[in-house]
Amino acid sequence: MNNFLNRVTTGVTMRPLRVVITGHPGSGKTTLATDAANCLVMPVEEGLGLTGATALPTPKSFDDVIGQLIELAKEDHSFGSIVIDAIDGIEPFIFEDIVASAKPTKSGPINSIAEIGFNKGYVEADAYWVRFFKALDYLRAEKNMNIIVISHVATVHYDDPTLGSYFRFEPNLHKRTVPFLTKWADIIGYLDIERTLTEKGDERRSITTSMASQTRWLHVTDQGPFIAKNRYGIAGPLEIPAENGWTVLRNEVAAAFKAKATAPKKKTAKKKEAN
Repeated sequence: MNNFLNRVTTGVTMRPLRVVITGHPGSGKTTLATDAANCLVMPVEEGLGLTGATALPTPKSFDDVIGQLIELAKEDHSFGSIVIDAIDGIEPFIFEDIVASAKPTKSGPINSIAEIGFNKGYVEADAYWVRFFKALDYLRAEKNMNIIVISHVATVHYDDPTLGSYFRFEPNLHKRTVPFLTKWADIIGYLDIERTLTEKGDERRSITTSMASQTRWLHVTDQGPFIAKNRYGIAGPLEIPAENGWTVLRNEVAAAFKAKATAPKKKTAKKKEAN
């Protein structure tokens, strides 16, 4: 017989983080992620540059991705964080597996997941993502590891009957996969470089262009132009320095937990009536 009631927990407990960092190329996503202490990178694509981070071999298939996560789960190690760089590089592996196992049609073999009728191929991909996120959650729960997922962004167009047409930056994944990612994450941060408009040229001819500064901001609340969120009540945006950027994010989360843990408990309605 399971004694579930004997394992009830109370209070506020700070657990390893599940963080998604999105942004455009060159915004510093990998640098921010690899600032985490004792981190290990799964380099799905070549983006480590000069970070000097400890990295696994580059996976060549979805089986490689899961195999690496299983080995991390089974073996003893001192890594405190796993960085997936980048998750949109895993999606082609999934599609390749689905296409390879698809039955040929009357017109010939299936060469693309889009050729599998009625979006069945994309639906089949859901099971792969469930397996992937369960493996990450196991590392978080059993190995006490932070899970840091990097994603590039895609520009998605919306036609809203109330707001009209607008564009938004979203993780560079299929539209079925984005909800998996956003539901799973504790924090989705959009990393952006601060830019200003400037005029170039002379009196006869000039153009308006943008100039990037050295200031980076991690947006952790939804402000419309991008997907962002957090479960800790952090208002943001957070200014991320060139070095030790992860410490800024970690300290904000720790402060949120401390504020929650020390907040006076609300009285129940019955206690209020008794008073």
